[in-house]
Amino acid sequence: MTEFNWDDSAVLLLIEKYQEYELLWNPRHMDFKNRNKRNDAIRDIASVFNIASSEIERKLKNLSSHYFREKRKYEESKRSGSGREDVQLPKWFAYKALSFLNDKNAPVPTLNSHTPSSSQDNITPQTTLPSTSYLRENEI
Repeated sequence: MTEFNWDDSAVLLLIEKYQEYELLWNPRHMDFKNRNKRNDAIRDIASVFNIASSEIERKLKNLSSHYFREKRKYEESKRSGSGREDVQLPKWFAYKALSFLNDKNAPVPTLNSHTPSSSQDNITPQTTLPSTSYLRENEI
């Protein structure tokens, strides 16, 4: 099988199709963990390019890794102490197209399931009982 030629326009089309299938990249999507639906989505994208699903999965993983690597470089160049001229703007052609991934790995806010109640106040201290080994020694 001949390897697919991933020119810039093909990569941008792949990114566009990837963004359409939110269940592939958004962990908050209700079908994100549904392996069957994810496989169907990958197959749909693969049919657009007439290539194997495994090739699409590999390319999407590589694109995502490249995006987050570029983002990390940009964030590190912005950190305090750096001058404005030291900030490195991403030059990669697909950076803006993949910006929808920005919050992909952001932590999800959690609900506090612990509600303060007076149940702790109602606990009565238990009387400490002598250990059974002590009782047995004295009874013998």
